Amino acid sequence: MNITSEIEKKLWAAAKVTRIFDIAGFPFAGHAELKAAVASGEAQLGIEFAAARELVRISKSASASALILALTWVTPALAIGSVVVAFVTGNWWALCGVVSSFLGQILANPYNPAKSLWKILVAAALLHLAVAGSIVQGVTWASFSFAVSAITLRIVNRLAWRWAHDAVLASEAFAAHLFRTRNLHIRDSSGKSHDANVDVQP
Repeated sequence: MNITSEIEKKLWAAAKVTRIFDIAGFPFAGHAELKAAVASGEAQLGIEFAAARELVRISKSASASALILALTWVTPALAIGSVVVAFVTGNWWALCGVVSSFLGQILANPYNPAKSLWKILVAAALLHLAVAGSIVQGVTWASFSFAVSAITLRIVNRLAWRWAHDAVLASEAFAAHLFRTRNLHIRDSSGKSHDANVDVQP
């Protein structure tokens, strides 16, 4: 974790409290109790992916932040690459990669109601590539763009979520900031979800 004391001061200021249990809706007596509940399996943490990605810059090293940034550029790079491949090979079907790269992002989005389809479609795209034996034959570039884009988004989200999860347990200030902004949801053993009962300013 890369959260300095200076960053923690800013996080406390943003959370507008000095202890996480001062936030209305927090279900435990303190941060230590939250950690114990998570460790024992009596509580689970739900963290919004967008917030987790945004906060990598303060919770991890500069290299980790650079990695996330680089991965987020994969889809635009695939879209641009589709145009390049089409002109270089003369195979205009490669332009389908512009659409399929963004479609991969859309279907792999964890908030998409059709997100369960992404694994099936990625498997089909990879099978298509294996059978074709090339990423630039016919519409194989479109399959390649779709699969890489979808997989990349899942990697970005899982990495950022894991790092945020670790930071929530390591830093009370980080946990308070996420909870106060309703980017941290705590589910207890009964299945009830606990969220901050406060007004969130835009």
